[in-house]
This record gives sequence, C-alpha cells and structure tokens, in this order.
Amino acid sequence: MKIGIDLDNTIISYDKSFALAGKKLNLIPEDWFGSKLEVREFLRKSPDGEDKWQRLQGKVYGRYLDLAELYPGVYRFLWRCKKKGIPVDIVSHKTEYGHYDDEKVSLRKAALDFLSANGLNTADEKSFIRNVSFHNTKEEKVGYIKNQNYSYFIDDLKEILIHPDLETIERKLFFDPNQAYQDFSLKNTDVVTSWGEIEDSILGKYTQEDLEYFRTEFGFPELKTAYWSEGQGNSRIAYLETSDSKKFALKLYPADSNHNRLSSEFFGFKLLHQNSVKNVPLPIHCSPQLNCAVYEWVNGEKIHSSSDEVLDAMLGMMKNLNGLAKTELFDGMARASASCFSGQDIENQIQHRLKLLYPATEAHKDLKEFLDKDLVPFKDFLIGWVKDHWGDETRYDLPIAKQFLTLSPSDFGFHNMLKSQNGEIVFLDFEYFGWDDPVKLIVDVSFHPAMNLEEDAISYWKQGMFSIFGRSLEKRYETTWAMYSLCWCLILLNEFRKDIWMRRVLANSDKQNSKTEILKKQLNKSIHLFQIIRQSFYKQIGKG
Repeated sequence: MKIGIDLDNTIISYDKSFALAGKKLNLIPEDWFGSKLEVREFLRKSPDGEDKWQRLQGKVYGRYLDLAELYPGVYRFLWRCKKKGIPVDIVSHKTEYGHYDDEKVSLRKAALDFLSANGLNTADEKSFIRNVSFHNTKEEKVGYIKNQNYSYFIDDLKEILIHPDLETIERKLFFDPNQAYQDFSLKNTDVVTSWGEIEDSILGKYTQEDLEYFRTEFGFPELKTAYWSEGQGNSRIAYLETSDSKKFALKLYPADSNHNRLSSEFFGFKLLHQNSVKNVPLPIHCSPQLNCAVYEWVNGEKIHSSSDEVLDAMLGMMKNLNGLAKTELFDGMARASASCFSGQDIENQIQHRLKLLYPATEAHKDLKEFLDKDLVPFKDFLIGWVKDHWGDETRYDLPIAKQFLTLSPSDFGFHNMLKSQNGEIVFLDFEYFGWDDPVKLIVDVSFHPAMNLEEDAISYWKQGMFSIFGRSLEKRYETTWAMYSLCWCLILLNEFRKDIWMRRVLANSDKQNSKTEILKKQLNKSIHLFQIIRQSFYKQIGKG
C-alpha cells in the first residue's frame, strides 16, 4: 500500500487563518468573524475586492502560514500509517511564490516549515511523510501522481480526482469537510467529510496492535489485559491493565473542528480534582496531537434509570460547579460545546443544524415533509415571539453577563454516570464541558432522550436548578425553553447526517446493519418531541 495526499485544504486547514490574517492586514474589522469562503465574499463586495482577496491569499499561504492548522485527525492518521509501515507522500500544486506577494516569501519553504513544526515531516527516520513534492501546474501534479502508482489518493479538488490519467488509482478519496458536494459520484471515489472517515476507510478498525502502539507512546509497562470496547456514540474506549495490575481507560476522541473535546474533558477533570471534586475520573496522561487521553479506570455499575438519588447527585455537581464558576480558577476554560450566550446564539444553532440536515432530505422524503410542513414554520413563529418577549435587561443579540453563566457538563445525565463499588455516583464524559447558560442545561437534561424524564422528575430538576441559580433564572427560562428544546428535535435527527452517521459507526460498528430502522426510529422520536413542544408552547402563550 502507498498513499498520496494533497496539502492545502486537505492536510492544512485555512478556515480560521484567512480571517486572522485579514485583520492583521486591516482588510477585515476586528469584530468580524467568518470562514475562508465568507472572507472571500466579504472582500469581493468591497472596492478593489478581487485584488484584496488575491493579496490576502498570498499572505495566508506564505507569511501567515503559522496561523493555519492541521485538520483534526490528520496527525493520528499519519502516526498510525507510520506505525504500520505504510509510506505516505504529499503532492501539492504550489508555486514557489505567490502572484500578489510583494515580500516574495517562498510558499514552498513556508509549507515545509509548517509540516516540520507540526511534527509531520522531519529530517530523520521518524518522519511521518516519505516525500513532499511541489508542482507549478495541476497538469504537472496529475502527471506525478500517475507515475507514482498510489493505492490511495486524497484531495479536496474534484478536477484532480476526475482527471482521466488517474483512473487506474485503486481508490480516491474526495475530501469535502463542508459537505458541499454530497451528490458527487465517480468510479473508485468516495466522498469523505473528516479525517476520521479517511482513517476508517483506509486503515480500518483499531486492533490489539494499535493498543500496543498507544502503550509505548505513553510509556506504560507491559499490558496484562487490554481490549477495545465499543463507545457509546462518539469516542473509542479501551481497557488497559498493566503488569503491575493498574487499570486505565484509553479514550480516543473524534476529530471535531468545532470543539476541543480532549481539552474540555481532560483539563476539566484535572481542575475538578485539584478543587476537591473527586467523583470524576482521574486524568493521567493526554496527547493533544493524537487527540487521546488516559484516565484511571472507574469500576462501577451503569445507572439505567433516573431517580431522586440521581437527580440529587446531578444537582450536587451543579452546586459545586457553580461555586467554582464564581472563582477565577476556570476563567481559561472554553465555552461548552453548542453553548448559547444570547438569543441570537440559540437561533443560529437551530439554523445551523437545519442547514447540515437538509442535504439528507433528497434521499428521505419523510424527513423533508416533517421539516418543511411542521418544524420550519413553527421555528419561524417561535423566533419572532421570543424576540418580541426578550425583555429589557439585555439585547437579543448580545451575550448575557458572565455572572449569569455557569460551568456546564452539557451532555449530563445518568447515561454518563456510574455507581461505584462504595456507593458513590461518579460522573463520566465531560467532552462538551465549558461555559454556558444554565437555562440551556435545564432544558437539555429535561429533553435528553437518554434521560426520558417524567413530568414530576423534570419539575424536580428544574426547581433544584432554580434554587442553585436564583429565581431570576425563571424569566429567561420561560422565554427561551421552547427554542432550546427545538434544538433537541434536530439533534434526534443527527443520524441522517453523513458525518454523524460515520462517527456513530466508527464508535459502534453494529449500527451499520440497522441503519434503516435507526433512522425511522429517530424521525419518529423527533416528531413526537416536536408535537409535545409545540402543544406546550401554545398552551403557555394562550394560543389555541
């Protein structure tokens, strides 16, 4: 096996660096945020816009290349290839200098320096990359690829992959992280949206051999027992017991460009332990490059249903977290995943989830009918109502004050809890941990499908949270609960999204054989929840 990979927008992500470089060059306002494509559209609408855009590209690929990032999952894929002895080349269409760069910074040297700084291309036998070749034209690049006889080639440009001279490549992977070309079809070519998909497609499931690679990476002694267990939905988990009978959990996090799950969980647990909150796993080691961490193994029984004991334990954790939120200890903690600091944030999240979901409606007419006839019209009415009733304390589009935020586990409930051998309840899975509006957490727990709370349990949880955060929270809750809960109708439909479905299958391969049944079940759940939300909201506002 031999693998060839494109460089720009395949290995190197520029999505954030265009906005950052644009601000350094005073081409973009400091308070403006957007992706590479949004930067391009913004500049092109301004005077001499095309010239500004071309000039910015020259700077981003040269002088400001250090602002770019590796795509999540690239490093672990290449590390695993190296461990397995699979040669990998980078083949790039990149001229020596940018056409609009008056500084004449070598784009090729900048790229090599970037690869070296990120540990991918070194001058010794430990290098993950066998060879890097640059080509002045796309035709030169295609000719080179053809002569190398690659088993796999990965690129973000269709025109490279569809070239007739590359028909003989065994498999081609079209990298489409923005899911802009879901209908693209070509012989021997798969559309992939993440490096997790690429890794699974080429290297397959993790094996005992891979566990040995991780053991040596973390410097553990010989393993007495080690095995992979299927993750609950997103992450891979392995049980490790060393020759000295110490037990650990190895956790591999999925590639996620929107939220650093490793950082949230590992450093969140670390800070909690340092501040006497011990009923979470003890963090041992982590590797940001490999996007994995090792925790002390927790022995305990799964909790299969909610109870006052469970809810009291959750409220106890929230009381501890809110107390820590009032200190400066967690000021460096990031926002929780999918956090909402304003009404506009909630609206944006709903719209974003809908945007990602709509490509699936082409193949699923029942999904399209539900969204078009029911959910979207109600969503439009609901957003208008919330804006009209937002109140005078702050604007709909401005974040609430930090004093009203809290530290939130986000994905919170008995599905992420164990009862230890001494009877203590231990909290697992803080992948989405960070700052958030406590109202969102109230709603998330109330509507989380894994919790499946009855009305009296929801009331118990809600009143407990009001007692911790104060009755002033009630007004914001009454205004926003329906918008927050509408997000759950869309979350229940995540399995329709190709990227999410692949993530589920990577964590639990058994799901692949039941896809039709799972999608039908999730759609029915979403419709049922939507009907409850709509009926409750209309009752609240006195609408028949």
